[in-house]
Amino acid sequence: MHDEQAAAGSLAREHDIGPGGSVIVAVDADDVRVRGVDGTTVRLVSPSADHPAIEVATEPGRYSVRLGQPIRGRVFGFRLGSRGAFGLEVGGGTLELEVPRDAHLEISARSGDVSVRDVTGSVAIRTVSGDVSVRGGG
Repeated sequence: MHDEQAAAGSLAREHDIGPGGSVIVAVDADDVRVRGVDGTTVRLVSPSADHPAIEVATEPGRYSVRLGQPIRGRVFGFRLGSRGAFGLEVGGGTLELEVPRDAHLEISARSGDVSVRDVTGSVAIRTVSGDVSVRGGG
């Protein structure tokens, strides 16, 4: 079931894009980590549980993942009397993918760090703020 969603509402965690396929990633406020691997299959590693705002689209030769809202870390808060509450979300999450080494990779991140390693295909990264690291590319 690599090429189709396993069940209604669940997302394709693996998809065979073939040689030289495309992977497109779009996030708002999360970190993105991509690692090149042998083979022709894209694998969504993290988040490990389905995130309510994650959208995955697959088609022959292409895997696209978008996060409409951030993956968050812990939430701290307290209540003042019987009314109102104050909460603070601390830390963002990480979207982690394994992609074929020869994949064509496009990443758009509004904020958050982007790390790409061992991808020898073309890589395009667009970010408003955050650090970008590319290692072991072709």
